[in-house]
Amino acid sequence: MPLPILVGIVARVAIGAAAKVIAKRTAAAAAKKAAKPVVPKAAPKPAAPIAAPKPAPKGGGKGPGNTAGKHKAKKAKKPKPKCGKSGPYKDRKDHDNEGMNWDHVPSQKALLERAVRENRGRPLSQSQIGAIVENAPTIAIPKGLHTKSSETFGGRQHQSVDGIRRPTRDSSDLQRATKENTDVILEDIDKHDPGCKGAYRAAARKLATRTDAEWAAWLKKITRDSK
Repeated sequence: MPLPILVGIVARVAIGAAAKVIAKRTAAAAAKKAAKPVVPKAAPKPAAPIAAPKPAPKGGGKGPGNTAGKHKAKKAKKPKPKCGKSGPYKDRKDHDNEGMNWDHVPSQKALLERAVRENRGRPLSQSQIGAIVENAPTIAIPKGLHTKSSETFGGRQHQSVDGIRRPTRDSSDLQRATKENTDVILEDIDKHDPGCKGAYRAAARKLATRTDAEWAAWLKKITRDSK
């Protein structure tokens, strides 16, 4: 047999044998795969239902859900000042002053004029003026009594007495001014609050014991401390 024909026969035999081997391996792999149990994939869990929002509690009830008034700070009710109550002008901030005035005794205008003199004629700063006005003594009286009878209220403050402007005259002797100012109020107090006369008289007498020199010393100290 010629050699080329023999080579062709051998090649065909080898190819056939190789094909059989490949076929066997493929069949074995397929059988193995078929024998392996298929595990089904777990179904996805259903999403949790969304809870409906709770209705807001209605106001006015006392149930546990009503917190509308719990965090609301209650304003403390301020007391009304009694007629004849004495104290520094700044005390008015702690009271309900409906229908009442805290009357400076002597007047703040007289005190400020005297303070300038005690300050060697130098103008007062805003802090010094504020300190004098806020810390000066006052007596609480009905608003109508203050506006109608006080000789140092409004336009009456600028009247002349003995040819001198009232504030200037009063500032020259603050003890005398205290007595004169309070005597005028005492004359009319019964028209506005008959039960107040005793308390007002007591407060007025106490203030009238302060001498002019003591007033001067007080003004010097307060202007020095509040520069």
